[in-house]
Amino acid sequence: MRDLSIVITGLKKAFSHPVLCGIDLNIINGDYVAIVGKSGSGKTTLLNIIGLVEHFDSGTYHFNGARIDNQRDYSELRLSFIGFIFQSYNLIPTLNCRENILLSTLYNKKIPNVMEKYKDLVATLDIESILEQNVQTLSGGEKQRVAIARALLPDPCLIIADEPTGNLDIQNKDIIMGLLRSEQKKGRGILLITHDARAAKEANRCLRLEGGVLHAE
Repeated sequence: MRDLSIVITGLKKAFSHPVLCGIDLNIINGDYVAIVGKSGSGKTTLLNIIGLVEHFDSGTYHFNGARIDNQRDYSELRLSFIGFIFQSYNLIPTLNCRENILLSTLYNKKIPNVMEKYKDLVATLDIESILEQNVQTLSGGEKQRVAIARALLPDPCLIIADEPTGNLDIQNKDIIMGLLRSEQKKGRGILLITHDARAAKEANRCLRLEGGVLHAE
């Protein structure tokens, strides 16, 4: 497992009005952090900034020792170190499960032992029997397991999960939360954005985003 060190200090972001008003946050290997808050509180904006998808206005952000500069593109850093899991799965509907999982290999040619990891992941996630199916034929729980396999294939040190259980029944919610806990125990950092109080309780640290600032929950 590669080292993870996120250090965010005084981070601010505004659109037509201030959204993030001074965020301080540290995440290292093995941390499991849940962020809760009302719709529109800025959770997704913060997630996108931490995931190196969106720029911020001021403050400092260091990812694994590198100071993040809004003038630079960090797509390679994002592909190598961050895995994303979404409520809507974000699978490519024209591809089958196997092709969706292996999609990251088209952009990241440096994944070591990629096929060995692929085989281990599909066995662990119990999706071997659906690999050749089109993702449009899957249940919600199956889609989310395929999405998790895709996120884990590059062996990221950080998993960012945006409402990963939002579209699932209780049984599949338990499966997905168990998988996240298992990855945390392996040493990955987990950042969970959720409205689900039950899911938030799985985290070691729960923070509420309110008034543009993170508060201990």
